[in-house]
Amino acid sequence: PYRHCIGTATENYRTVSAFHLSLLVAYSWADAHCYLYCSREAHPMSSNHPLLSRNNDGGGETQNAEAGLGSQQQQQHSADLLVPSVVSERKSRVHYDTNNTFGVLSQMQGSVWPKVLPYCVANTALTFVVYYLKHEKGIDLTFSDKGHTFMSMMVSFLVVTRSNIAYARYWEARTELSKAMKSCRELIQHSITFSRYDLTARAQQWRSDVARRTVVLLRVVVSVLEYQTSGQHAWKIPELTKDEKQALLDSVGRSNERTPMVLIMFLRSTIASHVEYLEKPFHVNKELRLLKFISDFVTAYHGLMKLVTTPFP
Repeated sequence: PYRHCIGTATENYRTVSAFHLSLLVAYSWADAHCYLYCSREAHPMSSNHPLLSRNNDGGGETQNAEAGLGSQQQQQHSADLLVPSVVSERKSRVHYDTNNTFGVLSQMQGSVWPKVLPYCVANTALTFVVYYLKHEKGIDLTFSDKGHTFMSMMVSFLVVTRSNIAYARYWEARTELSKAMKSCRELIQHSITFSRYDLTARAQQWRSDVARRTVVLLRVVVSVLEYQTSGQHAWKIPELTKDEKQALLDSVGRSNERTPMVLIMFLRSTIASHVEYLEKPFHVNKELRLLKFISDFVTAYHGLMKLVTTPFP
């Protein structure tokens, strides 16, 4: 899965969408809406909370996944969700086979030929007219080709510069994705290490919930990054529970990239619930340590989204 995550980030940095100013408004709206949704219960980690209860978390859902859900059950599971009338739309993505050079050159989807062909025809016609006037009418409209030498140097400089920019963006995306995965590993390992002496069933349930929500969070980030290619919304991945999917639908609106932020809030609430699940709650320094890993993950995720939403110069 880590190799798949790396490949996804590498592919997604190449084709990026334009950054909309309305995205800032969508962010603020999503935060407020998500807060209202999750504040319906007096206590976010109470047993009857529809999003964070143990009945809807890792235990039962993992057992159902291991037992295998039929296609009819999965369809019924999706049909029960209240889908908003407007969700984010997938933008056009160019698909090509790197092993088929002729296919890349001759395909029309994503090809530059429709845009440059009129200029090529006009340039060819102008060249024919100049040639005809010089050799048939004796009218010489040609000029020295020394300017092309200068232009070739400029073009070479620009091509090398763009190649360096592309390589830098690739490594930046690779670095941010590594930081996100590292934060997830550290969070799970520290959660287990800090609570290793508590062997009660509730402590085991807490560790399982933290691990599940962390893995699902990383899976959702990958789904957001590959949305341009797959066209699958993040809330449709099978790893999410029904209540989580409904919460995401009610919260993210048209911003598919807001999905991980909602799950991050759920994960933080799960970590804070150690006071209810562990016989001896964590010291405040240990709790802050776990929350610091989530903050590092948020920073890495925003770094990835910066590359996705910033057009290549």
